[in-house]
Amino acid sequence: MNFNNYSPYRTLFFSLTTLMLCAILILTLISLYIGTGSLYAESGYNFLLKLRFYRIITAFLCGGMLALGSAILQTATKNPMIAPDLTGMTSIGCLLIIISQIFFTHSAISNVVLGIIGASLGFIFCFILSYKNNNRTSLIINGIALSFSASALMQIIILKAPREVENYITFLAGSLYATSFETCSLILTIATIVIPAALIFSRKLSVLTLDTETSKSLGTPIAIYIFISFFLASLLIGTSIIGIGNMGFLGIVAPNLVRIFVGNRSNYLFFLTFLIGGFIYLLADTIGRHILSGSEIPAGIMSNIISAPIFLIILYYFYREPNGKHFFKKH
Repeated sequence: MNFNNYSPYRTLFFSLTTLMLCAILILTLISLYIGTGSLYAESGYNFLLKLRFYRIITAFLCGGMLALGSAILQTATKNPMIAPDLTGMTSIGCLLIIISQIFFTHSAISNVVLGIIGASLGFIFCFILSYKNNNRTSLIINGIALSFSASALMQIIILKAPREVENYITFLAGSLYATSFETCSLILTIATIVIPAALIFSRKLSVLTLDTETSKSLGTPIAIYIFISFFLASLLIGTSIIGIGNMGFLGIVAPNLVRIFVGNRSNYLFFLTFLIGGFIYLLADTIGRHILSGSEIPAGIMSNIISAPIFLIILYYFYREPNGKHFFKKH
């Protein structure tokens, strides 16, 4: 008997998936057809293709990849409060990109590569600092300290930058302004490879939500699973940095929002988390482009504004029980 087919969340998962796909399609059409400029002018097609379509694809993929990478980390560490900006992953990735742009080169490929390297280094440093104190609180505290240190160093470097200070600040705020074909194509290529790999691997990761002794008794190669999880999460989060900057709060909100509805079964959790993360970031970019006349609010900042009340609702749901049950124990 295939347990997944009889899971109590299966029907709800398909219903939510259908709902999210419809919502994403509607939001995409709205984002395409509203904004400054006319699509029916002589240059309307180019305006649509270059300034909106690439931006929509980039926003959706970056938001989805950040959320999916965070969900993988949370599953591997059994800690639902782990997020890229709380482990130094986005901060160190942004730091390397800023250093490269100021002192060396500026290209979409170098930004993605440095983002992935920075995300990997951030989690490695955070894990090393928390290794002796093997608890969730230590991991978060060390991650926050690492993130603030990298952010402070970034501010110093930007203040001393000889030019384009506003561009660096805008990048850190998660702006998708003037997203290029090169950037969109690169993110789409990586997403086409890594996202299916993560979703295929998701069924195996379900065993990591069990306690260590049970996982070992089932013959699970825990070390290998954790390494693969870390590798996939670094690719996803590192790539998303190019469109999200240092605004990784969405990474803690989207997975926990999904857990309320479908629990911790990874094959359900990962796919829905990707859709919801992409939807929220696309919604943030769409609102940010139109909420102020003549200017825009970066999508990263707007996504934090949208995510904050959602996170408060999650905290209420998480802490309202007398025993403060953990998400991984609750389902």
